[in-house]
Amino acid sequence: MLANIVIFIIAIIIMLVGLAGEVLPGVPGGILIWIAALLYGIVTGFSQFGILTILILIFIWLIAVLINYVFVWLTSKHLGVSWYGLAGAIIGGIIGLFLANILGLLIGAALGAFIAEYIYQRHVVSALKASGGVVVGFVIGSVLKIVLAITMILVFLLAVIL
Repeated sequence: MLANIVIFIIAIIIMLVGLAGEVLPGVPGGILIWIAALLYGIVTGFSQFGILTILILIFIWLIAVLINYVFVWLTSKHLGVSWYGLAGAIIGGIIGLFLANILGLLIGAALGAFIAEYIYQRHVVSALKASGGVVVGFVIGSVLKIVLAITMILVFLLAVIL
């Protein structure tokens, strides 16, 4: 009994690190939450929840992985951003991430989209739309990823408690 409580606390700590990983670069997010649940299940012999819970957590994690890219793409496309602008956002985001963490990622993606779209279309308004679309899509996607990570933790807690 005491061992299960200790394992549960360790799993929750790992899950909270995973939740932080949704906003901190270099720290895994949802996958860490899933691994903590899986390890808890293995150590306890899946006595408190079954494989269905693990499958539900995988499904939620996969949605979270896709959602950020989908929202950046949809928002950018809605604003008429070209593939050049999206490529610029990706390159700028990667450079920004290495230079200044999460804020650098956001600023780098916005600048990359602006520069690439301006070079492609030679139009400041289009370049500003590209930059804004990337930022809005990234923020919406990030918020949804955090919500899904919290949902994963809640699914785990409900499975263990019920």
